[in-house]
Amino acid sequence: IAAMHKMLVIGPKHKEWVIPADIAQALDNAIPEDKSGSIDKFVQLLQASWKQAVLFLPWRVLKYNQNNTIGDIDIAIAHSPKILTYFRKATLDLWKFYYHPDAMSEAKKDEIKLMMKTAGVGTSYTSVEIPDINRAGALHSLLSWDNPNIIAKGINAYWGTVKKFTVFREGILRVAAARYFNDQLNAGKKVYGASERVQIDALRRKIPNNELAGRLANDLIGNYG
Repeated sequence: IAAMHKMLVIGPKHKEWVIPADIAQALDNAIPEDKSGSIDKFVQLLQASWKQAVLFLPWRVLKYNQNNTIGDIDIAIAHSPKILTYFRKATLDLWKFYYHPDAMSEAKKDEIKLMMKTAGVGTSYTSVEIPDINRAGALHSLLSWDNPNIIAKGINAYWGTVKKFTVFREGILRVAAARYFNDQLNAGKKVYGASERVQIDALRRKIPNNELAGRLANDLIGNYG
């Protein structure tokens, strides 16, 4: 507020603003300059490449998805095994959403889109933590992505396939948990999952059950975003 009192507007033709030097400096440096040296950049390259190897190598893809699925199931069962009764329908609906959207009703699409905002669907470890191979990592350094050849195109197509599938798979239990919580809330039950009771009680009076259910699922299964 004190800084605003010192602000002076001159114009009106040019609408120029005179502001304190410290505020001007903060605005000029809103995006910090990349001062990382060659060692830092090399470490970032290795880290990005290692994360990509989790998905790029076929045997790692299977192991990663298996381990990740088991971990999510453990979390769901720890709260309520009934969440798994929603697993099959969640799988079918998400498969349509990602691979056959024309075969899905608009109401179902809207439901999944809401879960993307509230339940963490789509904000998986894969989408948040693993950079695309055409933007970072060893393959980005070795191949030309400005004018990709057939090898680069093939690698990129494979990468897109496994990444999309993994994001789809990571969303299944989030959808299942959101639907479970929504049914519980609609039945008049007070459920909290892994969330803070005070926060959920406060939200209960402000948002509809389907949004609250998404929040509960997000806190239970986890949101890497």
